[in-house]
Amino acid sequence: MGTGVGLRPEDKKGVLILLILLTSVAINCTPEPPAPTMTVPPPTPIPSPEPTATPSPTATITLLPTATATPLPTPTPLSPPTVEVEPLPVRQGSIAVLRLRGGDLWAADGSFQGQAIKFVRGAGSFWAIVAVSPVSPPGQHQVIVRGHRTQGAEFQATVPLTVTEASFVVDSVELPPDRVELLDPAVVEEERRKLSQVFARPAGDKQWRGTFIMPVVGEVTSPFGARRSYNGSPPTGYHEGLDLGAPEGEEVTAANGGVVALARSLKVRGNAVIIDHGVNVFSGYYHLSQVTVTEGQQVKRGEVIGRVGETGLATGPHLHWEMRIGEVFVKPEDWLEREIGE
Repeated sequence: MGTGVGLRPEDKKGVLILLILLTSVAINCTPEPPAPTMTVPPPTPIPSPEPTATPSPTATITLLPTATATPLPTPTPLSPPTVEVEPLPVRQGSIAVLRLRGGDLWAADGSFQGQAIKFVRGAGSFWAIVAVSPVSPPGQHQVIVRGHRTQGAEFQATVPLTVTEASFVVDSVELPPDRVELLDPAVVEEERRKLSQVFARPAGDKQWRGTFIMPVVGEVTSPFGARRSYNGSPPTGYHEGLDLGAPEGEEVTAANGGVVALARSLKVRGNAVIIDHGVNVFSGYYHLSQVTVTEGQQVKRGEVIGRVGETGLATGPHLHWEMRIGEVFVKPEDWLEREIGE
């Protein structure tokens, strides 16, 4: 038997155990075969479709029918205002009322024989008072009228006005010596200038209503328009109002409503009151013994404004009552018979 290294039994057992351990380690250390790998071919690139251009919205143009210009209606020319005058003809010293109707007027003015005419807007018309002087020559005269329209050119018209002769008496007045100096032209002119300032007041609104009334009850001792002769001299001038004989101290009342424009003593007219009735219409009350109103005072028709006297150029107790349109004296009785204006 060959020579060998003999192992003891216990060594054999250790070697066996060592082999077992080594086998186990070998088994545990043997790497597991790698899991089968699936080779996935790279995806075939799918060509991206080119973006489809979103079409811009197409503007739909609706063709409107060609506008046919509608011809504007030719404006109908406005008719000019109509002019009315009544009464016709007009006597010396009287008045006429002139009216403008229609024609889209917003204002009007005019003149007659150098005197301005004040127009007033009434119900559907403009009206004005045309005053004819007691010394206006009889015959054909012209009133100049201008209307201011809201459309179109200014309206202008020449209105014929026939003036007829009035019958005026001649009054012979005998003045006492202490009153003769009141006829001095310088005295008369000075007082006229003072009164002109009163009658030049701006024409206010109409303040009278209805007809005028007699300011005092009495007999007419000298009519309006009478040609005056003093102390036997030839007639010079005319009587500018109506003289009404009445007892001294008798109440004198306003012929109609208005504002007291003057209340003072004058040389020729004595104690005097003048009332402004508007629209250039004035009434005067002269030779009073007493004045009972003040300037600027509003008075009503029939209100007491003074008392009868004989101050100034007077030969006895009486009231001189006059009516005038601006600077033109007119017959007072015309205002008693009918309502003037609207």
